Amino acid sequence: MKKNKISALEAKEKALELSLAPLMFQGARALFELGILDFLKKMGDEGASQDLMAQKLGLSPYVLEVLLEAGLGMGLVEFKEDRVILTKTGYFFATDPMVKVNMDFSHYVCYLPSYSFLESLINGKPEGLRTFGNWETIYEGLWSLPETVLEKWLAFDHFYSDASFNEASEILLQKRPKKILDIGGNTGKWAIHYAQKDPEAEITILDLPGAVEEAEKRIDDAGLSHRINCMKMNILDKDQPLPKDYDWIWMSQFLDCFGEEEISLILDKVHKSLDQNGYMSILEPCWDQQKFKAASYCLQAVSLYFTCLANGKSKFYSSRKWHKMIKNAGFQIVEEIFPLGLGHTLFICTKQKD
Repeated sequence: MKKNKISALEAKEKALELSLAPLMFQGARALFELGILDFLKKMGDEGASQDLMAQKLGLSPYVLEVLLEAGLGMGLVEFKEDRVILTKTGYFFATDPMVKVNMDFSHYVCYLPSYSFLESLINGKPEGLRTFGNWETIYEGLWSLPETVLEKWLAFDHFYSDASFNEASEILLQKRPKKILDIGGNTGKWAIHYAQKDPEAEITILDLPGAVEEAEKRIDDAGLSHRINCMKMNILDKDQPLPKDYDWIWMSQFLDCFGEEEISLILDKVHKSLDQNGYMSILEPCWDQQKFKAASYCLQAVSLYFTCLANGKSKFYSSRKWHKMIKNAGFQIVEEIFPLGLGHTLFICTKQKD
């Protein structure tokens, strides 16, 4: 067994920090939302006194004291005599767009539902989803979520997936598929993006009714209804086969919405639908391929969202798990491209040769 390099005291400190992390998260968010971090950023290395901050921000001494002391504990600020100075960590918390989208997703989408996390594990279903409605999965009720919750969910989803679209599309352009089936196409962002790059491509989006209706609006607005059409389908319905005659089946950040048995069912459908010479591509973030520890941490953390809120059974899978599931479904990986965007992997697959 590999020994941990940190001391017992350091290990206990980390354990104690985790035990109160939910409270500190809200403290950090309040420092952001009340403009305290931004004000300190503008004050630079000189920082500011609490009296000046109270005057400029209109906050009471109590609010400033309790938040700044929490910020000190989190390493967002430091005290120097009678002045408060923003740290490097505080600077990134105040300015980094990835931090902001993660924070909003955690607070608006996940915070209340996460109270039912343990219950979700025990029951094998997203018990936290009851916070917003009585659906089996979040995808069934996505377009009926409260407006702010939906806004933050989409912002989070698009922030990570959209960053890889351009690079992934350039790879497809080298193959020039004529007919593409975009399974789980959601709002149609990738389909529109690719259709604008390849004026000859014909694309079909397959998704649940709510997503299809939203996609159709965006496709109409983009003037691409003549080349992008939509099909409403529950991919898990065993009695509904996938349409055929497509030379490329595309799935972007879609299969992570399902448990392993469901992924097996979906890939089996794809195998039956795909032409012998066709391609299947899977675009997913894999926690074991990330360059930075923080990236792996974020993916591992968001997997818990799937447990308590999305469906109770899926997560962001490792690349090794994808290799196994792809092989078991009768496919072979002909190209594995990493990294794309903020850390996605593109698996390009064909049917296994006899």
